[in-house]
Amino acid sequence: MKREIKKVDVGSVALVYGALLAAIGLFFALLFMAFGSVFMGLMGKGDGGSAMFGGGIAMLIILPIGYGILGMVFGAIFGVIYNLIAPLVGGIKVYVSDAA
Repeated sequence: MKREIKKVDVGSVALVYGALLAAIGLFFALLFMAFGSVFMGLMGKGDGGSAMFGGGIAMLIILPIGYGILGMVFGAIFGVIYNLIAPLVGGIKVYVSDAA
């Protein structure tokens, strides 16, 4: 059975997109923290390695929040644009079937 999405709720699109980008931000922050730890070990204690590790902890907080906020903003923009464009060109077609 073919269905068409003609309009989306802007708030829900923004929330979902924000949550997805926050998860991606957390992933990148964990990578940054892991590589910071590796480089800290290679550089030794007196060469600024602890500052690099501190930057990793800061990124663990800043990246998910920043990505989440930007995701919500761009998700809302996408939702508004979709709602404006879909009536003109047709919505996204989705194929669904009844579960047996």
